[in-house]
Amino acid sequence: MYERDLVAEIIKSPTAEKALNRVTKGFYDNSYIALWLMEVIGQEWDDMRAFIDGMANERFPWKSTWALPIWERVFGIEPDDSIPTPLRQAALMARQSDHPPINPERIENMLSLITGGSVQVTENVAPNTFYVLFDEGVTPIMNHRKALRALRAIKPSHLSIRSSSVVKDAVSNKIFHGAGIGEFIEEEIRYERE
Repeated sequence: MYERDLVAEIIKSPTAEKALNRVTKGFYDNSYIALWLMEVIGQEWDDMRAFIDGMANERFPWKSTWALPIWERVFGIEPDDSIPTPLRQAALMARQSDHPPINPERIENMLSLITGGSVQVTENVAPNTFYVLFDEGVTPIMNHRKALRALRAIKPSHLSIRSSSVVKDAVSNKIFHGAGIGEFIEEEIRYERE
């Protein structure tokens, strides 16, 4: 039949075919202009659907295509369009797994290993600033400096550090009060650094 041949010749878009079947079936089968309008509109809808479906992939560097230059800048790679897309995606994956994210718990664990004492990290004490409290027991303050050097090497560059150290000195003072004698054995000394 002539109409179906014309439809098969013009309509290639799945969306145009659905739209043509939703509108009165067979009514526009003989209209060359109506069929081309349906096809062009269908192609636009197909392109839009492909773009929207592709947007989900752009969120991930290893699936990204048109957003690759953006991801490369985020990870500090110079965008180069001459390199094939799969190689660029592989470079992003390698860069992403290079350094795991640093969170307060990881900072505390690393610094306690260096200092030998307990460490507390408090985030957001000021804009882009975190606070580190070293409770070093009776260990020397030199560990504090070594720990800060290590922390500066791994922390994100946009963050600032405030720190203080608590060193407990063994001091034996006898306090006479009333009818008894009490002993005071610890004294807390705070060293503040920014």
